[in-house]
Amino acid sequence: MRYTSPVHCRMDPVLDPNPQLVALLIALNGFAISAAILLAAHGYPRTISQSMQIFSYGKVMVALAFALVAARGFTLGPTIVLADGLGVAGFYTNYVAARILQGKAHGLGLPTAIVGLVLAGTSYFAFVPHDLMGVRVVVSSALVAILGMLVFELLVRYRLPGSAHVIAGVAALAVGIALLARLALSLKGMGQPIPDDSAGWVEKGFLLLVYVAATMGTVAFVLMCNDAFNGELRHLAATDPLSGLANRRRLFERGAEEVNRAHRFGHPLSVLVADIDHFKRINDTWGHATGDHVIHEFARIMAATVRDVDVVGRLGGEEFAVVLPETDQDTAAEVAERLRQAASASAVVLESGEPVRITASIGMAAWNAGASFQDVLNRADAAMYKAKMAGRNRVAVTPRGGSPLALNVSAS
Repeated sequence: MRYTSPVHCRMDPVLDPNPQLVALLIALNGFAISAAILLAAHGYPRTISQSMQIFSYGKVMVALAFALVAARGFTLGPTIVLADGLGVAGFYTNYVAARILQGKAHGLGLPTAIVGLVLAGTSYFAFVPHDLMGVRVVVSSALVAILGMLVFELLVRYRLPGSAHVIAGVAALAVGIALLARLALSLKGMGQPIPDDSAGWVEKGFLLLVYVAATMGTVAFVLMCNDAFNGELRHLAATDPLSGLANRRRLFERGAEEVNRAHRFGHPLSVLVADIDHFKRINDTWGHATGDHVIHEFARIMAATVRDVDVVGRLGGEEFAVVLPETDQDTAAEVAERLRQAASASAVVLESGEPVRITASIGMAAWNAGASFQDVLNRADAAMYKAKMAGRNRVAVTPRGGSPLALNVSAS
């Protein structure tokens, strides 16, 4: 059974567009968008590229769905069931792509269940009561649920920098509101004879909005990918590639920020400098690959020992530093000793099973009013060398206001 809209000869086609023509435009737009995004995806890092590919596959599914509608119109039968299943699956990929872009987990259980329910519901209404409004109720309900999840993800839970996700969230919200209107009218029309104009103003408005939102949403998604890429570039520019900690440049930037904060509010601040003991011997004995493993393991120990608010970075080679905001001299000495003990209890195990022990000499200095970050770092560095001269695998502390040579050395 086929239901088509009557021809309105006197109506301006711009004001009263043919829904099948709009569906065709949406399909062509979707195919073009998918091809463009797929081509662009190869130039991005893996996570962003994967997100763009999923987004493109979704556009293909939605485009196929609207192509079927453009070819068959509002026909109750296998075509409308397939088109609705493809459309719902394609819409869901927007949610999946947004989560992948953020590095969040996603599964197949929920989308499989939603698409399965849509196929079952549309099959029932298409073949049993032959109720077009019932089909629209099933599909609209599923899309409202999916768009609700997407809007919440973009406007509430999104954790990457930038503002493009807000544009995408607002576009999804607009489509969701239109879907609610479509759902309300479809519920009202369930069980009633299908009107001659089965593609009324709500349906036409919905199709036009989908066309506009698809374009806006794609632009917003590309901007989201660009924001994510720029954020990754900023992270790489501030991160030491071997240790995964802040690099020297970022460490000095954050150190200066914390010193300014300590000066402004009169709060304590301390700095640790740690150097892996006998690192040259490790490289000469077991090779530079083992040395890299030792640096990576020591960096992991440092990050696990201090707080999230502390700044941990690699100064260069086997030397590291920790900036401890809101931390006085005594507390900083305790942190340094915990770090020394954690390093001493660790080892890098070679393929032969032989352990390579890790120990470190650590110097600590408390910030004095008026001192720069470089000043307090130099004092902590001097304390670290004093710890090495005292026998290594120990902590040396520069007293507040004291000379870098006036040190208390804790035995290992």
